[in-house]
Amino acid sequence: MLVIKGLPLEIPPDVELPPGLSLARQAAAHAIENSPTSSPLQKFDILLHFVNELLKSGSESTDSLLEENVCIVVINMAYYYQQVTERLIKKAYTEDSKEAWGNSGLYNKKSIGLLRYLIDSGIANTTKYLGLVETFTKCWTLSQQLSIVMLSLSKLKSRICGNNTGQESKKSSSNRYDRLLEFQESDLKDLATSSLLYARLCIGCRDSCTELTSTSVGAACHPLTQYLDTLTFILLSLDRYKNDECGASIGMLEAATECLSHGLITSKQLKLIQESTKLKTKMALKLIELKSESSNLRSKFKIFKKNDFAGKPELHPLLRSTLEDFIMPLMMLLHYRYVKTNDKVFFQPIIRDREELVKGWPHGKTPDVTGTSWAFDGEQLRELDTLGGSEYY
Repeated sequence: MLVIKGLPLEIPPDVELPPGLSLARQAAAHAIENSPTSSPLQKFDILLHFVNELLKSGSESTDSLLEENVCIVVINMAYYYQQVTERLIKKAYTEDSKEAWGNSGLYNKKSIGLLRYLIDSGIANTTKYLGLVETFTKCWTLSQQLSIVMLSLSKLKSRICGNNTGQESKKSSSNRYDRLLEFQESDLKDLATSSLLYARLCIGCRDSCTELTSTSVGAACHPLTQYLDTLTFILLSLDRYKNDECGASIGMLEAATECLSHGLITSKQLKLIQESTKLKTKMALKLIELKSESSNLRSKFKIFKKNDFAGKPELHPLLRSTLEDFIMPLMMLLHYRYVKTNDKVFFQPIIRDREELVKGWPHGKTPDVTGTSWAFDGEQLRELDTLGGSEYY
């Protein structure tokens, strides 16, 4: 889920195309340029008709211009499948929909498969678009890996704040923050049981993101890398806290805050996180004992919804929403808990050396991602193996 500029690609002007191809090209160009109300799947179908005509024409003669057109159209088709994927991921995350999680994975694999078709068929290999095809294949493979991170984050959020299904998703965020404030010590220990695995997934995504830094989408990788580093430090802080390493846990959260400060949050949000240990009254385990303090925290949480990020490096809107509605409030609560526990029980020095903190990172975990298979049968480009069911992995 990188914010990629320049997509969809512009379809080249009509250069003496046969009548059938010319009409199909006009429809495809219109769908891309002048159909804001059309859905991604409607645009996909129009482009599919055009690419079928191109491939049928190309089977009768070898024409580099036709091959370039095929590359452009198929890249755009994969892009529209990606748009469907991202909408489904948003639905899955906000509504905790298992079906949406499964379908998002299927559409993502379709988009990767389309790009693989251009390489495996040799169509892209003799055009100037080969580099773009390879880059977007890596981008959307990364998107699939990020989706699994989002799924993990959704599970974490559900364990802390409850599910966002039905009427729950329509309620104000204050109810979720009430549950955050009621989180007990045993809950933190339980939460840490899966935090190491989730951190490894984040590190694996970060490794994949690093491979794109020297490509045409390299500029979009910086905010994503900072986001993944933030998540990794938070998740590993839970693991360290489980092992009674409070000094390291606090250092991890401070490192996460430092990552956020590199263009992902406003100065006001940064100040709120840094002041989360300065609340006047003691944070107890039950909401009835936290009335004044929870009101104080919730008033801070609500500010996260009202900030303008104009001019900041672009993080994908869905990833940004996870910062605002869950990750930053969680950081504030954890920081408060870690510091109070350390001050009363462990008295450990805070580890602030980033190199020392990163040295303890585990190896990343990168799930295998493969696209579906596509082929042109002489009449149409079609998918050969549709995956049964809607399981996400």
